[in-house]
Amino acid sequence: MCGFYTKEHERMYAFRQLFLRHGVQLHADAISSSKCGTEGHMLSRKFTVVVVEGKNEIGSGSCEPFAQAMMYYRKILENSSGEISNLESNVPSFLIAVFGACIAITGSVFTDKIHCDVLSPVIPLFWHLKDIPMQETAVRTFGTLKQAIEKLQDVYSKPELIRNFGDGNLVPTLECPYPRSYRDSTNVHHSFSYYYVDNQTLRDRLIFFGETDDAARKKLCIKFVRRYSREAHDFCAAKEHAPELIAYNHLSTGWIMVVMDVLDIDDGVFSQRPGAYRPLAMMDVSARQPLEEPVRSLIQQLHENGYVHGDLQNTNFFMRGDDEHFMLLDFDWASPIGSTRYPLHVNWLDVKRPEDARDWVRLSKSFSSIPRPKFKSNRAALSGISCIKRKEERTRTLMQPRTEGYLFTSSGSVNLTANVAITIQAKIHQDSSYVERLIMVSRWYDDSNSQRPICRSNSMSGTTCIASPIAELPRLT
Repeated sequence: MCGFYTKEHERMYAFRQLFLRHGVQLHADAISSSKCGTEGHMLSRKFTVVVVEGKNEIGSGSCEPFAQAMMYYRKILENSSGEISNLESNVPSFLIAVFGACIAITGSVFTDKIHCDVLSPVIPLFWHLKDIPMQETAVRTFGTLKQAIEKLQDVYSKPELIRNFGDGNLVPTLECPYPRSYRDSTNVHHSFSYYYVDNQTLRDRLIFFGETDDAARKKLCIKFVRRYSREAHDFCAAKEHAPELIAYNHLSTGWIMVVMDVLDIDDGVFSQRPGAYRPLAMMDVSARQPLEEPVRSLIQQLHENGYVHGDLQNTNFFMRGDDEHFMLLDFDWASPIGSTRYPLHVNWLDVKRPEDARDWVRLSKSFSSIPRPKFKSNRAALSGISCIKRKEERTRTLMQPRTEGYLFTSSGSVNLTANVAITIQAKIHQDSSYVERLIMVSRWYDDSNSQRPICRSNSMSGTTCIASPIAELPRLT
């Protein structure tokens, strides 16, 4: 694959032979009545397991390979629409793009339209013989892909399994995430249902509302995040300044499902329901003043307990008008003091933040004193936090590993002494969290029942992609 080929079909033949040697047979003929002539595909019944599209070299050809593979996927779906309509599935498929000696893996599903999501970094097959980390990356990627293809092929050969997806593992609509149950702090299992989509006003922020399925019909707020401090949340909840944290459950590929009590928020302009909370950002300055000292006191206690909130702005505070009680929300960035960094895409243009609140900068409280909170402007973020960063960290910000175990780090192969191009090489973590994030796909079997196939969503909104459990990944010896 890393050689030069004069014709595209010669390169793609080599690609298919490579997969065939490892037990994955791809066909290059036209797909039944759809008349799609792919560079390689695999079907199970009428369902698409894999579609391959290739270009002889990068930039060659008249069509982008990803777009072309997606069009083939759509045509195949049209050809089998009758059978698909009877199944409760979004018919996931792997789309593989080959361009030159590079291979990229994406996943595609069908909801109300075709969705395509990148599942792994582009794998170059022209590495140096001594570049062991890159070779390990390729082995783990293709090994996991092979297992995932086999599992998806098996499921499509038994469509009665797909019909069972509606037994409580999946919400009937793809407008909400797949989880339908949680385990509370005492490890007791609870099932719940989402409200209708029209009532999911915060779904673009991955915040959903529902209620338990038992007789109590307890109202729930279900939030899906990549990082969250339940310790900081529990601390504020114990002070009665945050909703009760009901559940904190880890999901696939690094997602966390946070379940909490619903806070009755009234964002009306003129009137307010008795007992409801109002966003601090929507209140007059005079109405905010009584909160200044209580908020300062809570934040100081949080710092003394060893935690920083990380996102103290007016939009995260809510006040109850009848007794001036306040609530603090959004503990996504909260963490032990000095142990983590700001995430990517920090909005410091529209939101007033500490001067050094920038992407990847270490997050910490001010060690000198707690600045006076600002209640003078709707745009003023509450103070009490600042940032610290070292000179060497500033120059290597984008090469630092994240503290939560995200996958990309620097291998150290950055040559600044010789006047040559800088080479940043991906390096594999030894723990399984690297591979989880590398493949960016969900486990194929539910943790509680390894024999029951389910669809899991990578974007938490229905774009489901399939892969095997991390425990089944090939290990190098």
